[in-house]
Amino acid sequence: MFYPTLPQDTQDFPAVLSGVGRSLRDFGRGVSYYPMDLAGAVSDIGNLPLQGIDYLVNQIRGTDQNYISTDRPFGGSAQLIDAATRLGLSQQPTGSAPETIGRVMAGLINPMAGARAVGRVGDITTEQANRAADALVRQITGNPQATAPQVLQETAMPFMQSVAPKTGDLLNEPKFITKEAGGVLEVTPSRTPEFPQQTFGTTPAEGIFPGTVLSTRGIGQSVYGINEQEANRQVQSLLRAPETNRAFQIANQYTSQNLGQQYNLGFRVPQSSLAKQSGIGRTYELATEFADSYPKNKVFESYLADPEFGPVIQSRGIKSYDDLVEQSYKELEKETIQQFQSLPVKMSFHQGNMNYNNSNEMLRDVIGHNHLTVFRGGDKHDFLNKVDSNTGLNSNEQFRAVHDYFGHAIRGNQFGAKGEEIAWASHQQMFSPLARIAMTAETRGQNSFVNYTPVNAELITQMEDLRRLQRDARAAGDEQTVKFLADELRNRGEQWGYAKQASIILPPEFTKIDFRGGMPDYLINVVEPRFGTTETLTHFGTKPDIGLLDPQLYGTGIKGSESRRLAQTEQAIVPRSYAYRGQLGEVQPEPGLGPYAYQAQGQNLYDIASDPEKLALLAKIKNTGSYLGSYGGITDEMQRLTDLERLVTQYGYRGLLDPQKAVLFSPQPVTRVR
Repeated sequence: MFYPTLPQDTQDFPAVLSGVGRSLRDFGRGVSYYPMDLAGAVSDIGNLPLQGIDYLVNQIRGTDQNYISTDRPFGGSAQLIDAATRLGLSQQPTGSAPETIGRVMAGLINPMAGARAVGRVGDITTEQANRAADALVRQITGNPQATAPQVLQETAMPFMQSVAPKTGDLLNEPKFITKEAGGVLEVTPSRTPEFPQQTFGTTPAEGIFPGTVLSTRGIGQSVYGINEQEANRQVQSLLRAPETNRAFQIANQYTSQNLGQQYNLGFRVPQSSLAKQSGIGRTYELATEFADSYPKNKVFESYLADPEFGPVIQSRGIKSYDDLVEQSYKELEKETIQQFQSLPVKMSFHQGNMNYNNSNEMLRDVIGHNHLTVFRGGDKHDFLNKVDSNTGLNSNEQFRAVHDYFGHAIRGNQFGAKGEEIAWASHQQMFSPLARIAMTAETRGQNSFVNYTPVNAELITQMEDLRRLQRDARAAGDEQTVKFLADELRNRGEQWGYAKQASIILPPEFTKIDFRGGMPDYLINVVEPRFGTTETLTHFGTKPDIGLLDPQLYGTGIKGSESRRLAQTEQAIVPRSYAYRGQLGEVQPEPGLGPYAYQAQGQNLYDIASDPEKLALLAKIKNTGSYLGSYGGITDEMQRLTDLERLVTQYGYRGLLDPQKAVLFSPQPVTRVR
């Protein structure tokens, strides 16, 4: 935190200089840091305001530590000097006054490097630094007429010029070494990671096991010295402790240096569920499948009104939805590239033939083998398509890598709907607000579409049935059937539906970590329902002059068991009206409804018996425990019905039809018939 401070009174400089030996060697060394100061200036200067805040906090608390700044910002001069020292091109700074003044004088050539050096010596001004440098060189040379620029030109500059070309090679050193063979691109960091990886098992060589998790399938016991189940347990134990969680340490360093805030390892996010994410999934579908109807202006206006995003949008001069899409994706690409540079693992980019069987494999690979496999390929992204000259990867492929690493390897969360929601919550901390807009669409939005819309509902049911049959066959010792069903499951998995690749942004409430569900009203009726049903309905009431059934009046009449369900379930649609299916003479009302009868023609109603959009199926499977679980096959009926009603409204229907009645969520004109 604290650096050598030169006296304000330049008359004291001779005494200071005599105390450090008045060394021309130190002065020259300070000048030689110019190439590193120049290259690291942007990172160093960005860190200076954070150091100032830390200084004030330390003065208040009586401490001496970093709170939000760092002594060695990523890509800063200190890191570059370290690298140059390892290559024998430089030496570590001593912090002596002649050396510091040499750095200041070299900075005269480049104001940014000079500003950084002045910042490191505390209160000294540029004018004082110049006078100090002149006093120094006059004592060194014995020439009362000598000036620092003259000495810089005659003595230090030749040394600096000899070092600069070599340092330039250092600065251009590729961060990764690549090798492609057999359709797999191997990408390996060229430098030793700053944070060591503590791993599991028994005495692995240098903390890392040989090979990859794919090469240890079936032989994990012989490689790790423990079985895979125990390895998985130890992995989770390592991730829970900040001092043994390397992914967290790297993420924390990144957010501290680039966002000025600590990474929150203990973040909390409401559990992933249909109640929470059906609105996100439906909105993603509207934005991608019905782009012409998607209310872009409304979405943009909601961002302008948001206290987090509005100031950012205005400061960047963003004027429209399309402009916001472009700028947010460009920022996402820039920050993705920065994050990719910090990855410490060797990566294998493949064409789809090296997928992990589950998240435990990925975590053992990352922590045990310092390795990560990543899918390479797919359609060209609208914005994430910049090709890295070092690795040949485009920024979309790089995003997959950083999202897998920072999304899953920090908290150890699984793949699948719930784990991907945690991955979003984990990784979104590492992006600026503008980049987070696009990042949310690419992750939370796509996950919600895949898992919380009907796109895979029938497939999920089929696969669950196959797993149940496989369990029974295994219990009966029928290995042939077990293998056959495993092949069938694999075939079904290949039919899995994924989100359409499109560059869109979702409403701002979907970017919040504490979001619990719902959907903006302006999105509800964007698209006409595809399978709306018209039905004659009859309503009974106690008033003789009703002209409109108003859902907002729900609760003013007879209170049944529905009120308890609506109060006890998540994201319930409370406002509603009820009517019987059929004409007056065809229905038998329950006692107490009232003597007056009203008739209506209900339109755009959803028939749950035929379930044309599979909304009822989706609500059922998302509220039914797996047959393989401890309480397999049990359905939460109350939440199932609540989810179904909400889905019906989110897909634009005015109400739903069951075999006996209609539940109406929109006002319904009626005519008195008795």
